[in-house]
Amino acid sequence: MSQNFKKSKNKKQVKNKGKIHKDKDDEEIESFSDEDIADKIEGNDSSEEDLETPQEKRLRIAKEYISQIEQEEDHIEDDKTRFSVISNKLTEEMLEKSGKLQRYIANKYTLPTKDNIILKRGHKLTPTCAIISSDVKYIFSSSKDGIIIKWDLESMKRLGIIRPGNKKSDPVQNKKHKNQIIALALSFDNKFLASGGLDKIIHIWDPLSLEHIHSFKGHKNTISGLVFRHKSHQLFSASFDRFVKIWDLDLMSHVETLFGHQEAITDIDSFISERCVTSGGRDSAAHLWKIVEETQLVYRFPGCSVDRIRYINEDHFMTGTDEGTVSIWNIGKKKPLVTFNHRQNVYVIKDNDVLQNPFNKVSNLNEPWITALGVVYNSDLIAIGSSDSFISFWRCGPNYKTVSLLFSIPMPGFVNSLEFSRDGKYLVATVGMEHRLGRWKVLKNCRNKICLIKFF
Repeated sequence: MSQNFKKSKNKKQVKNKGKIHKDKDDEEIESFSDEDIADKIEGNDSSEEDLETPQEKRLRIAKEYISQIEQEEDHIEDDKTRFSVISNKLTEEMLEKSGKLQRYIANKYTLPTKDNIILKRGHKLTPTCAIISSDVKYIFSSSKDGIIIKWDLESMKRLGIIRPGNKKSDPVQNKKHKNQIIALALSFDNKFLASGGLDKIIHIWDPLSLEHIHSFKGHKNTISGLVFRHKSHQLFSASFDRFVKIWDLDLMSHVETLFGHQEAITDIDSFISERCVTSGGRDSAAHLWKIVEETQLVYRFPGCSVDRIRYINEDHFMTGTDEGTVSIWNIGKKKPLVTFNHRQNVYVIKDNDVLQNPFNKVSNLNEPWITALGVVYNSDLIAIGSSDSFISFWRCGPNYKTVSLLFSIPMPGFVNSLEFSRDGKYLVATVGMEHRLGRWKVLKNCRNKICLIKFF
């Protein structure tokens, strides 16, 4: 299951490397003054951090982190309560990094009422992706019309629009998408917004001002997925060209390219560790890329197209196929912990004046294709979107070995993306007449819309 993956370094790095070897004999010998030599002997040019041992450095970083948490919880007057809160927070973060954290919150979720479901139309063509900022203030949505819309989450009013460019060679127009936008990603600190699609270019935007910052070129086909590593500016991109590329947004540069998939990559996700997971569509495989170790793990699905993939926590992820099955995996096992059919009891819903069966006009029940996956990280709650026009919510059992259906919401159209807010209070979905990656089928009686569901 494990194997090395191939990497392609930046061409400039390769050229520079060759130049260093070529000019090695021509390098000048560095000269030092008497003062420089004295400084080096006395260690005057070294900082205190340079003189730290690895153990001392870890201890210093730990103290700084604990001090930061203490400042955040300084509003708690009682010392015992504050100590308990800090202790629980440190324990939770340790479990999160080890992949063993599973918060049981699914029982708190119930079928939403009419007032808690907001439907908005802003895109003329099929919406493909929507994401929520980590501070739970904004929503960013994209669509096949090449437009990115910024929404205020509470009021669902439009705050700004990034419009597509034309095909002229105007430098200003080159800083805009000229075709369908398939994927969006937002850094945890809300400093960078990334977008990509059919024009093979990744554009980086300022999420506050919506001004263009940078463009990355390198992919040779449609960009199907973008994701930032949690709490970092490391960006992963996936494409139909079968490559995964890594970008450093602090340096605005390409880092490396990963090879391994045999067919177009359809989805990508990342979490805390320097890793990412990808779904390979028709190559019937999901890949876990271990960047530091330069290895990959391959998880195979004979006869299926693996179209969607999401991390649940550091040790578990889930996949969705074109046959309507969803599997939950432990990264260290070759076989899934559990596999279930999305359509299992999915149409048993409670009475609700707004959530009645919508299929009097739309008949799409024979399409079980998993088109979207959503998760509240480190919890037992997952959401599944399908081309059968439903969003279903599921509770995972201990260690993700069992699942049970909570409820489902009729949502006519292709559910192209699902994204929970960090606090789990909101879910935003993009729903359209077409699948986000193509026009294999068009549901003419559906409407393109952004759906915001409030649970608490």
